[in-house]
Amino acid sequence: MSSNSSPETRGGSRDSKNSPDSTDRKKATHLRCERQRREAINIGYQELKELLPSSFSPIGCKTTNAAILFRAADYLNQLKKEEENLNETLSQLAAQVSALELIAKQYENMAVNSCTSNKSSIQCQIV
Repeated sequence: MSSNSSPETRGGSRDSKNSPDSTDRKKATHLRCERQRREAINIGYQELKELLPSSFSPIGCKTTNAAILFRAADYLNQLKKEEENLNETLSQLAAQVSALELIAKQYENMAVNSCTSNKSSIQCQIV
């Protein structure tokens, strides 16, 4: 028996893995999976495109998937910078609040000390 003999001559019957029906089913399954994969990718691009502000979309031109990715990356970088700026502003404002609270507490202490040392009932009632 030669090494390149057909499955029919080796086993007496055709191997079911290599039957035309099996091959067609595998091909159909592969095509279906590939179509679903492409659809999922296209849906993802469409969703990403819709998330981008209109200022990041070209006017009157068809937007390619590559352009969507580049614009999305630009937009994310812009948002990252804005977040950094807002965090810096927040830190500065928190420091100002702390400083003002400290000043208010000092004035309060000064008023209480003034009240106890002068013993003016009108000033003490105000504090």
